[in-house]
Amino acid sequence: MNLYKTSAVAAKIACAMFCANFVTMLLMNTLRLYTHWLPIIFFLALAIALTWIFRSKLIPVSQPDYLSDREQRMLLLGMVGLFVMFAGLRIPYLLEGAFHHLVGPVVYDDTWHFPEVNSLVHSIRYPAQYSLMPGQYFSLYYAPWMMIAAMYLAVPLHGFTIKAAFAIGCAIYQVLVGLTLLYVGLNRAKGRRHFYWALYLIGCWAGIASLFALIVPFQHNSFWMACFGMRIELFNYFVLSTWAVHHLSAVGAAILCWHIWDRAEKKGWQVVLLCSLLVSYVFYSSIFVFISALPMGILVLGYSLRKNGKAAMALACVSGALIWPIAWIYLGKPHRIGFHFPFIAGIQFTSRRFSFVSAISGGIWFGFALFIVLLCCNFFPYLLALVTRGRELDAKNRILVALAIGFVLSTYLVGFPEGNSYASRGSVIPLMVLGWICADLLPSIRLRGWLAAALVLGALGSVQELAWAYGQSVLSARTVWGGKYSDAMLTMNQSRSGRTASGPEVSAAISSNRDMIYYIEKFVPGGKHVLFTPDYELSSSGPHGPWGWQKIPEASQK
Repeated sequence: MNLYKTSAVAAKIACAMFCANFVTMLLMNTLRLYTHWLPIIFFLALAIALTWIFRSKLIPVSQPDYLSDREQRMLLLGMVGLFVMFAGLRIPYLLEGAFHHLVGPVVYDDTWHFPEVNSLVHSIRYPAQYSLMPGQYFSLYYAPWMMIAAMYLAVPLHGFTIKAAFAIGCAIYQVLVGLTLLYVGLNRAKGRRHFYWALYLIGCWAGIASLFALIVPFQHNSFWMACFGMRIELFNYFVLSTWAVHHLSAVGAAILCWHIWDRAEKKGWQVVLLCSLLVSYVFYSSIFVFISALPMGILVLGYSLRKNGKAAMALACVSGALIWPIAWIYLGKPHRIGFHFPFIAGIQFTSRRFSFVSAISGGIWFGFALFIVLLCCNFFPYLLALVTRGRELDAKNRILVALAIGFVLSTYLVGFPEGNSYASRGSVIPLMVLGWICADLLPSIRLRGWLAAALVLGALGSVQELAWAYGQSVLSARTVWGGKYSDAMLTMNQSRSGRTASGPEVSAAISSNRDMIYYIEKFVPGGKHVLFTPDYELSSSGPHGPWGWQKIPEASQK
């Protein structure tokens, strides 16, 4: 088993999938195609992308010499095992038929992902309408779900539900993106010490969440800052892989794009085109990841201007040209949806667990000082590395460190409603970059008892996150979702006839529980009547102005 070859093959497949997702999204929307064309376009685009990437040398297979054959085998088995564990979280979605009842969401965010995929597969034509608000267009997280929508439409078998397709699609992303990040790490590490520290800091370190794992075991503890009065979340790899697979795929695409661009000796048209497709995929997979990665991307392009000025300008122009035709999906939002600044100003620094915070609270600037102290404690290894050896960094890495820290600090002032995705999703790449740079500054160590215990404690929050997620998975499998209407709703979801759900049972189910509409895998006439902020976030009034040619007349009349 060759770790380098396996991870390189996974990176090539993931890269082709990212490109196929974006190309499918672009063509379906700009050409206003009927939905039945989606699987044909996706799998054709995937085949072309796979052929192109495997025949080219854009993602080379290298052989770093700092890992022995035994280490390679152990690492490969361990990493694949971990990624398969992530992939297994949503198995209950595949077993609904065997359970004979609806299965609820494994993690809370899945509640909105089912209607998202529902919108993409049951709209008559593109641009897709939003299943919860049929009079509006579906506008966010398009690109990652293209593969899942194509898979669902390509397998028109009774019993193959949207949830089943979603579970399989998430598993594919979790395995491929994990191996892709491993591939980049293996090829970029300066040595064994750098690689293992990066693996620990980026993949395992959980910081203060580990202490909360001891205080409140088997709970989701990424919200630990809320105990200090701050609605700010900073996701690590375990939390991101569990909760937000679409954002994880954006992170994988962004890092792979940087690796391809930085390592290409000749930045010809193939490199420019491939990186432009990856940048576009990131934009339409996670605007928060794109925003945080943009300053770093501009820095990388700036360093390329001397030797590859034309290629750098071509990358900026081509990616912009690919992004522009469907940029309307981020526009036309309800007035209540948008970034909040200053985000923290209206938050009271109170805590049920830490009452002293309220007693000494001094307003927004006290909160900012507390925020910095918490960050220093949470990222102690990073701080140690920068304080002790930060002077050894070159100018480029110093700028990257400044950009990463600047973004993390900005999460105190800039926010996005409902979980603050600006912080939780946007901070992932800055923290990965910071962890990667700091990993090269940390010294080699000999594992003694106390040090091993400290390292295990630092990763405890990550281990518990996965354990908690599996607890949620078992709970979802055992819970009859929908009460007495569960069997009827499951039978309707399993049926592949028709794109709408109506009738006395549907009305009764929704009347008994207004959230049941999230788990009905067809369009419900009239949509959802009582809407939450996350519902509005996923909607848009559609193409206007220069994008008007994409507007569907029959949708605009609703």
